[in-house]
Amino acid sequence: MATVYSLICFGGRTGKTVTFTDAGDVVNLTNNGLRAGSGVVFSTTSALPTGLTAGTTYYAKPGADANKFLLYPTSADAIAGTNQVTFSGTGSGTHTVKGAYFLSLTTEQLARYGASGSERIYDGLTAFVSARAAATSGLDEEICEIGEAWSDYVSALSITVGSAPAVSIVTKVSGVRSSAFHSGVLGAGYKLENVSSSAILVNNFVEVDGITVRHSVASINGQLINLNGLKSSAKNCIFHGRDTTKSIGVRVFGALSRLENCLATGFLEGIVNVNGNESVCCGNIATKNGTGIKPDGNATTNRFGHWRNNISVGNTVNWQVEPTSLQSATNNFGEAGDTPWAIGSGTTGTMATTDFADFANDDFSPASGSSPQVDAATEYYGIPLTDITDDERPNYNNGGAEGIDAGCYEYDHGYGPHPASHTLTLTNVAVGSRVFIRDQANTTTHYDQIAASSTVEITVTIYGDARDNWRIKIRKASAAPYYQSYETLMTAAAGSSSIYVNQLPN
Repeated sequence: MATVYSLICFGGRTGKTVTFTDAGDVVNLTNNGLRAGSGVVFSTTSALPTGLTAGTTYYAKPGADANKFLLYPTSADAIAGTNQVTFSGTGSGTHTVKGAYFLSLTTEQLARYGASGSERIYDGLTAFVSARAAATSGLDEEICEIGEAWSDYVSALSITVGSAPAVSIVTKVSGVRSSAFHSGVLGAGYKLENVSSSAILVNNFVEVDGITVRHSVASINGQLINLNGLKSSAKNCIFHGRDTTKSIGVRVFGALSRLENCLATGFLEGIVNVNGNESVCCGNIATKNGTGIKPDGNATTNRFGHWRNNISVGNTVNWQVEPTSLQSATNNFGEAGDTPWAIGSGTTGTMATTDFADFANDDFSPASGSSPQVDAATEYYGIPLTDITDDERPNYNNGGAEGIDAGCYEYDHGYGPHPASHTLTLTNVAVGSRVFIRDQANTTTHYDQIAASSTVEITVTIYGDARDNWRIKIRKASAAPYYQSYETLMTAAAGSSSIYVNQLPN
């Protein structure tokens, strides 16, 4: 089984055809999705408008509507709307725009996506699905990486990639979050804009991770996204509606599907349980909807799944009737007077919108370390190790109590990530030896103990500086039998290692 990587970015590998309007110095491209400050580069089969140069990077700012954008000399100018680039005429021939992000990729980076000149680099998710549909192998895992932030407009998209046994759509490149990732902020990152009332279908064995999905206009009345297939999943996603009197955010339908660390806001119905046998719906927030969480048709039977650690507050109705057929439900939160779902010995919690950091301005992280949702979740098999912002779960608390928070945001205690460590195993140590580890500059002592057995396991914090250059000294000179001093040097990194100690009798 191999892993096949593809990339989507603005314009893809081949670019998009544009036209120019002299009046107002406008570039025309339907549903271009560009963000203020995005770099673009033009080419042409003949001549660009006077004042524009092929191969030069300009910076875009959205124009009067979704089909227009303006040009600026720097990213800062584009964001501020200052020093707009002007041109005259419309040029001649066919004009093409490509993203500066794509053009900045090195030969080594491009090689990740296939043969030179025919790389698997596409101008959107629809193009990726179409291109890979007939090219996949039943033995290959498909990973579609999203490289930058822009709005990708789709219509009635069904995410199925040929015969691939696993497909991942991720806002990462080479395992690292790209600018496409929203970081838990509404409006940020890559946005998949659904222009139709038909749901985006996430089909068998497809996972979407770290994207924003929303209806392109408020007037659309339909489903936004449907976890439709077997083992379909969405995690770390923002589902953003435009009208609390219309549309459904996300429907959990497929058996063994997973909805984790997601936010649903701005819909008539935020999160809907359709049937989803053995589905996992955990660590989500539904807020600012008509109804937050509900079973499809308000049915009390044939609505399955494991519902844990979810928050539904700040909606007109937070929790609709609880299905009796749920396979488990616990540690879900609502407001006073609500009945969050709980099965058997399951527990529930109560909070208010004031327990969010800034409900009015769409910051749904915990307000403080004492907010009710903090440390109030339950662990379960396969629980994500990060939250919707990609911060560690649980959050590092510098020696204080650490627990999983309900909802998709972990409270940030302000200490950064858990320190990395190195575990060193020393074997064949003479019992009674003093084991001494200091940095080579002789400023910091990492370990100083008497060996009680011939195997000594030592875990030391990694600092990322000169303190990680270790001098290890092992000596037994206080009682017979005596041994000469054993010394060695090493540079420690996160992970583990072992050393066989050869102490010579003295």
